[in-house]
Amino acid sequence: MFEGRKFKAEAKEQLKGNWKVPALITFIVFLLQGLVSGTQRTVYHTETLYGSSVSVTISIVGTIVNGILTLAMVYYYINLKKDKANTTFHTFLDGLNMWFKGMCAQLWQSLWIFLWILLLIIPGIVKAFAYSQMFYILAENPTMSVRKAMKISMAMTKGAKGDLFVMGFSFIGWVLLGIITLGIGFLWIIPYMNLAFTNCYAYLKEDAIRRNVLTAEDFI
Repeated sequence: MFEGRKFKAEAKEQLKGNWKVPALITFIVFLLQGLVSGTQRTVYHTETLYGSSVSVTISIVGTIVNGILTLAMVYYYINLKKDKANTTFHTFLDGLNMWFKGMCAQLWQSLWIFLWILLLIIPGIVKAFAYSQMFYILAENPTMSVRKAMKISMAMTKGAKGDLFVMGFSFIGWVLLGIITLGIGFLWIIPYMNLAFTNCYAYLKEDAIRRNVLTAEDFI
């Protein structure tokens, strides 16, 4: 049974006495994403000077950077859940070594979500949840193809997309708190959310295998 509260409670327990590294990683990711975002805004404001092609290029670069950072973060939290004692900041750095996989995953995922949104907004949102487990799957299986990870994610989330939406919405209070604290609170809120969704991934994987929707070999 999908239990969002349980995943969140587990995340709090897993982070006890272990907030420093997740907070540092969150700060670094925010900093890098902020630099890319700032560059995008600068280019957009000077579009007449440089042309729209530059804006498109910067947007693609931003998407790629986001994919690389996301996979590295997910890799860190996957390992934190499995082996808290031996998961350090270097684990995050090891995740960055999978930059090519992170880049491909983000571009592939973004392309399909964009194509679905061209049809209607709602199908695009639904597909975003269907593809939401891709980075977790790739973090556990770095040699797996991006296309296979997407197919497995769709199988894992079948019947659970509504639960994922509700769980995501349950963090709205924490997000507001992060905004009120001028973003400082996100240094602790983001690790909490990330680990809760990592616990969610572990459940969806086990549940899919239990229901014979997928097999353990599919994740190899």
